[in-house]
Amino acid sequence: MKELKIFWIRHSVSSANIQNIFEKIINNTLFYYSNTDPSIIKGAEEGSCYLSKRLEKDITNCSIVGCSEMRRAIQTAILMFPRQFKEGKLKVLPGIQEKGPGSENRSNDIENNKKLIKQWCMKMRNRKECEKFSQLFNNKSEINTAVEKIYSDLDSPYFEIIGKQKCVSEEIFLNSLIDYLNNKRIKKIAIVSHSVYIRDEIMDESLLTEKEESYLKEDLRLYNNQIIKKIYLYDKKKIEIKEQKVYDIGCKYKGENVKCHAKI
Repeated sequence: MKELKIFWIRHSVSSANIQNIFEKIINNTLFYYSNTDPSIIKGAEEGSCYLSKRLEKDITNCSIVGCSEMRRAIQTAILMFPRQFKEGKLKVLPGIQEKGPGSENRSNDIENNKKLIKQWCMKMRNRKECEKFSQLFNNKSEINTAVEKIYSDLDSPYFEIIGKQKCVSEEIFLNSLIDYLNNKRIKKIAIVSHSVYIRDEIMDESLLTEKEESYLKEDLRLYNNQIIKKIYLYDKKKIEIKEQKVYDIGCKYKGENVKCHAKI
């Protein structure tokens, strides 16, 4: 059987994460359409850059990086994997968006997101908080080119079975992803997705050790920027799980104060 390794990563802390219950109710009723697809916050930007420098090579040298269609996932992938972003190897993938009806789980249309991401990238470059990101991009044109490339495979025929579905099961997603990666001769990928999606569709609770459970939230969701590795074995008939590992890495927040750690 062939092997596929995926590093599943939860996105950085977003503005929706730090809202209290009252704010969430208001934003999902009175201000629903003005609170869609939130961005990550400043402390999360710094945290993602911090963790990017502390990831093991097995993660950082992935030849391709995927992410959901949500802006916070795209931003996280850009900051944690700036080289792949610059080289056009960061790709938005369908079917791995967060579950839930809230406005924070409604993605912007593609052209609007491109515009917002381009503006944000220029701010990140000019602020120079992420040294590697600032060094990789010399001007606005290079950033614009990189942003355009992240959507190039979203409508790939390999994802035709997923279609326009925002959230699909692990099996359905893997059946499409495997063919997509085999065409590129790739056996390893990092993918930035979301806490509930990863917990409900990706994580196998029966494989968690007591120590790994202590790394997670009480409801077994990943912390922001946390990583779970899964190694799959597959052939034309089936897909099996060979290994699962939860990393003691991630970010916690109190209001807009974000603190990140990495023990890899």
